[in-house]
Amino acid sequence: DLALQVDDVYWMGNDEDGYVTSVRWSIVGTHRGMGIYGPPTNRQVYMWGISQHRIKQGKITEESMLFNEFAVMQQIYRD
Repeated sequence: DLALQVDDVYWMGNDEDGYVTSVRWSIVGTHRGMGIYGPPTNRQVYMWGISQHRIKQGKITEESMLFNEFAVMQQIYRD
């Protein structure tokens, strides 16, 4: 179960020079699989983040992303 929501999108540029974007997003999911956070806990996790892109000729050529990983860990390991 995963639900992604785009909260805000800011952009500037044009078709000739390309665009830069900043996207604020949030996601809700369930920690079900084995991964970097250890065995599944089946806990619901909320995460927010910001992604920035450089777009040229309709393709993303650069991307940066920031999200609050510490808050994710607190939700998974809250006991």
